[in-house]
Amino acid sequence: MGNNLLLEQIKIRNTVMRNRIVMAPMEARLNMPDGGVSKEMIEYYKARAHGGAGAVIIENTYIDEFSSRSGIISSGFYSDHMIAGKSLLADAIREEGALAIMQLSHGGPQANPAANNSPVLYPSLYTAPSAGKEYQVLTEAQIGEIEDSFAQASRRACWAGFNGVEFHAAHGYLLSSFLSPLRNQREDQYGGSVENRARILIEVLKKARKNVDCDFILGVRMNISDGLEGGMTEELAAETAKLIAPYVDYINLSAGFSETCGKVMITPCYVDAPTLASQIRNVYQEIKDLVPVFGVGALDYKSGEECLEQDCFDAAVFGRAFIADPDWPNKLSSGEAADIRPCCRGNEGCFSRMLKGLPVRCELNPAAGQEEKYQLKKAKKKKRIIVVGGGTAGMECARIGALQGHEMVLFESSGRLGGHLNEAGVPAFKAGLRRFMEWQIRQMKKLNVNVRLNRRVSAEEIQNMQFDHVIVAVGSNYIVPPIKGVERAIKPDCYDTEQMKDKYVAVIGGGMVGAETALHLSGEKVKGVAVLEMRDAIAPEHDPVARQILADKLEQNGVKVLLGCRASAIEEERILYLDENGETKEVRAEAVILATGLRADSEQVSAFRKLPNAVCVGDCIKAGKVYHATHEAWKAMLNL
Repeated sequence: MGNNLLLEQIKIRNTVMRNRIVMAPMEARLNMPDGGVSKEMIEYYKARAHGGAGAVIIENTYIDEFSSRSGIISSGFYSDHMIAGKSLLADAIREEGALAIMQLSHGGPQANPAANNSPVLYPSLYTAPSAGKEYQVLTEAQIGEIEDSFAQASRRACWAGFNGVEFHAAHGYLLSSFLSPLRNQREDQYGGSVENRARILIEVLKKARKNVDCDFILGVRMNISDGLEGGMTEELAAETAKLIAPYVDYINLSAGFSETCGKVMITPCYVDAPTLASQIRNVYQEIKDLVPVFGVGALDYKSGEECLEQDCFDAAVFGRAFIADPDWPNKLSSGEAADIRPCCRGNEGCFSRMLKGLPVRCELNPAAGQEEKYQLKKAKKKKRIIVVGGGTAGMECARIGALQGHEMVLFESSGRLGGHLNEAGVPAFKAGLRRFMEWQIRQMKKLNVNVRLNRRVSAEEIQNMQFDHVIVAVGSNYIVPPIKGVERAIKPDCYDTEQMKDKYVAVIGGGMVGAETALHLSGEKVKGVAVLEMRDAIAPEHDPVARQILADKLEQNGVKVLLGCRASAIEEERILYLDENGETKEVRAEAVILATGLRADSEQVSAFRKLPNAVCVGDCIKAGKVYHATHEAWKAMLNL
C-alpha cells in the first residue's frame, strides 16, 4: 500500500483536514420532505465522520423555493428557519473530527418539475434531456437572483457551523450547464467564450465570499467531461479551473450528465474501475500548483492510494465505499484493511432506490440509512444459535450473532461457504461481489464462528441438539424447466469456463444470472454466445441504468440476444425455440447453460420450520437478490 498517502493531512484554506479521504456528496434521501434534517440523516452522516473521513460533503442541497430543487426528496437550505436543524448536522460531523461541507446546488436542467413551482431553467435553448418538461431560458436578471440565493445559502451554512460549502457545477446541474458549451449557447456575457461561460460561477463565488467568515471554505465540483459530444472536455475543464482557481479553496473533479449516467458516473460493476483517474490526472497536472484538487471515480481504498501515488489529485473522494462501510478509514489506519467491507457496485439500494425516491440503503450493509435502528449491541443473555446454510444469508446471520455475543454454529452441506456467490463472483466484473463473499468468510474465522463444512443436517438431528434458536438459510436451487433434451444443459454452478472455449454457447434465461453469464463468456475464447429470454427485456429486475449498461456491453461483445422466445428442445449442437410469433427456429449451441431462475427448497424448509424458535431467511423463503439475503439476516438476528 505504499506510504498510506490517504492518511496524510492536507490543508484546505486555513483548516487542516486529518487525512485525504473525502466522502462524496450523494443523495441519501433521509431528510424531511421540506428539505430539513431528520434524525436518520444526522446519524447517517455522523457514522461516516466517526468512521474516519477527513471531510464529509453533504448531498446536493437546493437553495431556493422556486426552481432549484432537483428531486422530490432533496436536502434544502433556502431559508433561515433551517439553520437550527442544519447546525445539528454540522455539529454531529465536526464533533467526530471531520470537516463538514455542504454541497449547494441549483438543479437547472436536472430539476424535477414536480418538485418546483416554476419551469425547468436552462442557460439556453437545449431540449434533448427534457422531453416532456416545460422549460425556460434564464434572463440576466434571473441569473443575478440565483447568484444571490447561492450566496445566502452559503451564509446560512456558515452560521450553522459548517466548515464550508461546495458549489455543484457538475453532472448537468445549472452551474454545470452554464460551463458546458453543449448546453450554454447564449450570446450575451454569460455565453460564448470559456470566460463568459464561467462568469456565473465566478460571480457566485465572489458573492458567497462576501457573506461568510474568512476561514470558511468555498469549493467547486465540476466536470472534466460531460460524456457527450460538444460538451465539456479535459482541455476546457483545465481552462475553466484556471479561471475559478483564484476564488476557490479546492476543486472537486467529476464527470457526466444524466444522459451518461452509468457510463461515467454511478457506474455499475460492468464498467472498469477506477473510472476517471487518467482523465482527472490530465486536468490536475494543469492546475495542481493553483488549488487543491479532489478526484473521484468508483474508488476503493487501494485504487484511491494508487491514484495519489500516481499524482492524479490531492485528495480522494469516495462514494459508495462509504455506504458499504462507514468505518473503512479507521480500519485502514489501524492496519485492519482486511476487515473493510467492500462495495460490489451493484447499485442495489444506493442508486436503485433513488430512482423511486426512497431512502438510501445498501445491499451489503443493511445498517446504511438506519444506523440507530440497526446499532449492534451485546445481548443481555448469551444464546446458542444454530445456522443451517453457509450462503450469504447464513453467514450474515452468523456474523451478526457473533457480534452480539452469541455462540454461533453454522452447518454447510457443501465443502465451501458462499452459496451462489461462488458462481456469481466468477466473472472479472463481479470481483466486488466475490470480495464480499471472501470478506464474510474471513469474518467467520475472526469471530470464531463454529463452521462445519460437508455437514448436511436434518431437522430431526437438530431437534436432538442443544440450541436456543435455529436460523434456516438453506438457500435455493436452480430450476430445471421441462425442455426436451434438458439433460444436455449445464447449470450456472456447474460449468467450467475452460469447457466453453472454442464452442458456440447458448444461455437459456436472460435474467441477471443469464445475462451476466453470457457477458462473462463473451469475453472468453468462445466462438459465439446467444441468450434466449422469454420476456421482452434483458435482466428486467435490474435497475434501469445498470440494465442498459449490461445490454450495451452484450451488444458490444457480439452476444446474440433473442427476446420473446421459448426454448422447446435442446439437441446436439442446436436449440430449437419458438419465437414471439410462435414460429419454430433454431440457434447453434455446442454447449447450453440453464439460467432459468432459482427456487427455494420448500420440502427441506418445511421440515425445519417445525423446529422450536426456527427462523427462515434468504433464498429459502423466496429466491431473491443479495440485498434481500443480507437485510433479512439482520432483521432476523435483531428480532430474536
